[in-house]
Amino acid sequence: LAPFVREFASRTGIDVGGMDIAFPEGSGPVVFEVSPIFDLNPEPPAEWAQRPYKEYKQTDDYTRRRAEAYAQCAQRIVEHAVRSRRCLFVDIDNTVNDAINRIRRAALPAWPGETFDSARAFSETELASDR
Repeated sequence: LAPFVREFASRTGIDVGGMDIAFPEGSGPVVFEVSPIFDLNPEPPAEWAQRPYKEYKQTDDYTRRRAEAYAQCAQRIVEHAVRSRRCLFVDIDNTVNDAINRIRRAALPAWPGETFDSARAFSETELASDR
């Protein structure tokens, strides 16, 4: 699968994303969709092989495996950034604060707005109001 994905990325210029791929009998992979936003869906254990994935997603095992997959993915991204760029910038907005309220107040004429007053949104007073 990896060579197919590398070739697909090379041909399309899409190097980060999620792909919905099927493997019809007797033919190679077929790509149905590519999205820049994706979820790390873990492979279910063998006992779930013949059951609907939708049901597996309701289990504690799915939740645990998904959290592990995200942790591993984040670790690999950080390691790559530090190794290849020797510097890592982290945007923590909305991670340690609730910036959406500040963004809503800066929308013009009103939320959701047609434009955005960045001077207001990032003013000292507004930044201090984040919780």
